[in-house]
Amino acid sequence: MPTKTDLYAELNWITEKISSLVWTLNLGALGTTWTLFIATTNTKLQFQPAEAFPILFLCIASLTFEMLQYLSAYINDRLILHKVEAAKTDTYDYDATAFLYRLRMFFFYLKIVATIAAAVLLLWKIYTHLWLS
Repeated sequence: MPTKTDLYAELNWITEKISSLVWTLNLGALGTTWTLFIATTNTKLQFQPAEAFPILFLCIASLTFEMLQYLSAYINDRLILHKVEAAKTDTYDYDATAFLYRLRMFFFYLKIVATIAAAVLLLWKIYTHLWLS
C-alpha cells in the first residue's frame, strides 16, 4: 500500500513532468506562431499580427509565470533554511498558508492555464485558416 511519502514523490514527479510539458508546448507554440507570422509566401496559414500576438503573449507570459513560480519557491525555501539553521534542527514542514508558498502554487496553475490557452488559440487559428477560409 502506498504511503504518504510515496504520494509526495508521485506529486513531485508529476509537477516536474507538467513543467517540462509546459516548456515543450510553449516553445512549440512560439515557434509555430512565429513561423506562420513571418512567412514570406502568402499561404492560407499566414498569420496577421492581430492573430499572432495574443498567442505569443500567452506563451511568454506562461514562461514568465514559471520563472516567478521558481523564484517564489526559492525565496520560500531560503527563508525556511534560515529558520531551520537558527533552530538547529534537521526537520521542517512547509506552511501551506504562507504567502510565498501560496504564490508559488498560484504561478504554477497560472502557467498551466496560459499554456493551454495559447495552444488552444493556436489550434483554433490554424483550423480557421485551413477549413473556415
